[in-house]
Amino acid sequence: MKKNRFTTTQLAIAGLMIALTVILSYQNIYLFPPRRITLRFIPMLFSGILLGPTLGTIIGGASDPLIYFMTLGSPGMYFPGYMLTNMIMGFFPGLIIRKDTNRDNKLFLTLRVALISITSFLVTIFLDSFWLSVTRGKGFWYYVASRTLPNLIQMGITFVALLVLTTRIKKTYR
Repeated sequence: MKKNRFTTTQLAIAGLMIALTVILSYQNIYLFPPRRITLRFIPMLFSGILLGPTLGTIIGGASDPLIYFMTLGSPGMYFPGYMLTNMIMGFFPGLIIRKDTNRDNKLFLTLRVALISITSFLVTIFLDSFWLSVTRGKGFWYYVASRTLPNLIQMGITFVALLVLTTRIKKTYR
């Protein structure tokens, strides 16, 4: 008999994280038009921590097309580069906070969550800016410069949210 790769609990939590990612993609905080802060990366990052890098990657990859095709009036054609960004965002937290990580040691957990927040900032600022320059035709550095302040604020919010979630939820479902 073949053993299933994922448990029913893992798949249920993955579905919940995809739904949270889609819902949070509609909840934007506008700093100054058109710059905004989005909270949709928090469930993606947390799913990588909670479920591991494999399911985190799947959750990131599944959420991007859902967000695009469920949004009425999405500009332009679907571009799969953003899905690659989401897949990376779900993958690396599972590597940084592994299953064997001692969650009782607050200092190391805080440092790892800070590393996840900084890495997510770098991925979104550089990779998404590259995708925007490819799809919209403006220069890469224009998008990097114009998106740095909102993404720095988003990084702080992500750090606090992930730190609270990882310290409150002790169990991992890997």
